[in-house]
Amino acid sequence: MTQPDAFLFQQKCPGPQLAPFVRRLWYARGQISYRRDHILPNGSAVLLINLGAPHKTTTAKKLHTSQVQKDAWLCGVQSGALVNEPPGETHVVGASFATAGAAAFFGLPMSEVANRVIALDCLWGPQARGLREEILNAISPEDKLASLERGLLSHLLPTPRGLPRLEAALRRLLVPGPSGIASLAREVDLSPKQLIAEFHRLVGVTPGTLSRIARLSRLLEEIDTRRQVRWAELAAGLGWSDQAHLIRDFKNFSGATPTEYLRRRKEIFGAELEPGEDAIFLPSK
Repeated sequence: MTQPDAFLFQQKCPGPQLAPFVRRLWYARGQISYRRDHILPNGSAVLLINLGAPHKTTTAKKLHTSQVQKDAWLCGVQSGALVNEPPGETHVVGASFATAGAAAFFGLPMSEVANRVIALDCLWGPQARGLREEILNAISPEDKLASLERGLLSHLLPTPRGLPRLEAALRRLLVPGPSGIASLAREVDLSPKQLIAEFHRLVGVTPGTLSRIARLSRLLEEIDTRRQVRWAELAAGLGWSDQAHLIRDFKNFSGATPTEYLRRRKEIFGAELEPGEDAIFLPSK
């Protein structure tokens, strides 16, 4: 995340055994300069091991459920902004999963964790506490990330049934352009109903929802806060019928209008962010 110099952020790519399922491992420590982060959906589940003060999290799609998260938790794929409010210094290690990657570690339908935040000991039992203790005792950020990687490896399950076929559907779905459910299902030799069931099981949300999240992510990558944003051109280029449709989708997924998104990021981060830089983080005072 873009923060003052005192905020330390390190990341690494996982080794070859985890690489098909985990996008990156990361370490963060420091005090954010604002009250809370609205983390916009990006189609990825995230595992966090907290080494500092508890965090308050609020999900947008489960009746705005707020919880205090203390030790370690899993954020399932979200279809609305997840609000994270650390009351003190942030000190966490985390793993961002591939779109269907979390299914390889938890052995339950991902629909059960979508739009939820779940304490890790509810999923891994006492081993969750043991992993946190090991990471706490590791000295350097690099050692802490290595401990997290070992912990993930110890929970890696056999490749979930149907994952290779679903990944083929994901590759088609996550690229720009139309991809109706019926045609997508035919490409992977499933019925539309079966395809939706596989997405619920291995991702947590429907193909339609994930497609809309992917389009929002492409929009965020295109926004350049240093210049006037031409929303109508972006809407046309990314497949929205018009600017009004873009605004409705944007507010549904982020809780803010595009104009408010720009204003809040400029107020906190300044106007010199590169396009796509920390784009999923929407700060709030």
